Amino acid sequence: MSDVFDRLMNQIHQRIQEMPKGSYTTKLVQGGVPAIAAKIREEADELIEAADEDDRQHFIYEACDLIYHTWVLLGLKQVTVE
Repeated sequence: MSDVFDRLMNQIHQRIQEMPKGSYTTKLVQGGVPAIAAKIREEADELIEAADEDDRQHFIYEACDLIYHTWVLLGLKQVTVE
C-alpha cells in the first residue's frame, strides 16, 4: 500500500516542480492554498454525503478525491511520505 502512496506523492512533487500545461495538479497549485483548500472542503462534504448512500463505489471514488486533493496540498507545502 505504501508503494501506491509513494508513487502518488512522487508524481505530485514532479508536477509541482515541472508545472506541465494542461495538468489538473498544475491548475490547483497555481490557485495556491485557497484553491486547494476549497477543493478539500468540497471533497470532504461529498465524501460525507456518499457515506449515507448505498453506493460503495461512489463512496470510494469520493474518498480517493479527498485523498488526492489533500496530498496536493501536502506536496505544495513540501511534505513527503517520509
